[in-house]
Amino acid sequence: MESEFATLGFKEKVAYMAKEKGDNGKVAFLESLGLSLSSSMNAARYLHGESLPNLIHKVKYMKEILFPSNDDKRLVGKYARCMMMNLSIPIDEDLQKTLSLFEKVEARRGGLDMLGYSDVTFRYLVESFPRILLLPIDSHLKPMMEFLESIGVPKERMREIFLLFPPVIICDITGINKKVQALKKVGAVDKDFGKMLLKYPWILSTAIQENYKEVVFFFHMEKVDKSSVDTAIRSWPHILGCSTSKLKVMVEQFAELGVRNKKLGQVISKSPQLLLRKPQEFLKVVLFLEDLRFDRETVGQVASRCPEIFAAGIEKTLKKKIEFLDRIGVSKDHLPSCY
Repeated sequence: MESEFATLGFKEKVAYMAKEKGDNGKVAFLESLGLSLSSSMNAARYLHGESLPNLIHKVKYMKEILFPSNDDKRLVGKYARCMMMNLSIPIDEDLQKTLSLFEKVEARRGGLDMLGYSDVTFRYLVESFPRILLLPIDSHLKPMMEFLESIGVPKERMREIFLLFPPVIICDITGINKKVQALKKVGAVDKDFGKMLLKYPWILSTAIQENYKEVVFFFHMEKVDKSSVDTAIRSWPHILGCSTSKLKVMVEQFAELGVRNKKLGQVISKSPQLLLRKPQEFLKVVLFLEDLRFDRETVGQVASRCPEIFAAGIEKTLKKKIEFLDRIGVSKDHLPSCY
């Protein structure tokens, strides 16, 4: 009997298991995806009106979208770590469920790098968001993909949005469009929407969008023009996941260099990622420049004119540039006077 079972195709195996268990095959199919029996039974409760062939077809379709064979599978995990690292505001239910999914994947061997792999992630995705198996392909999934494409998200990158913020898959298009249109308050237009979503899918969460008022008010009190804040958010939307108390730490670092008000606005417009820089990393660059005999006032001028320097690594970038200048005859002792 076991040898005969081993020779069966996938659908035949599911049908055989369904016959053995007497549950129309749904629980057996879900177990074949890696779900535990209890998780399979829980998910099957959502699927009482779904036929087994339709369910199999839907899972195949979703896997093709979420886990294509020709992509960098570890890239999604890298984005997830970045998003988690910079999140410091109270979260809503959608973010909580998303973080719960990340934690399940992270607990596996390989950690979050496995988020892009079907055999690890799909089972946890179904356990965390069982409603995704209810979504009709023609009247929901395909129109959702068409909508995302219309706002500038390439088809081959939609998986990043779906895996990094699965509630997008479940939400109806009207609800998603409403949240996308809310991005107009930061001056976003046309293809800006797609670019922002790819950089930070969590921008569609209620908690992240509500933090916008807090961020704008904080910089208003720092006398930074709103247009500079909006430019920074469009370029680096991760800022909206950051609490104002955390932003204040970096703003104070700039203030010590004399970078305030309008100058601060110019800095965050050019290099908004500096707002999420760790203070100790920022200070290392300050000390590096001071070791080159730049005084504190000049370091502030460097920050105002070339803030990207403070986002660079010392060993991999700055020291190598100094060595290059030295090779072409510009001694590091002359750098402050050159500036």
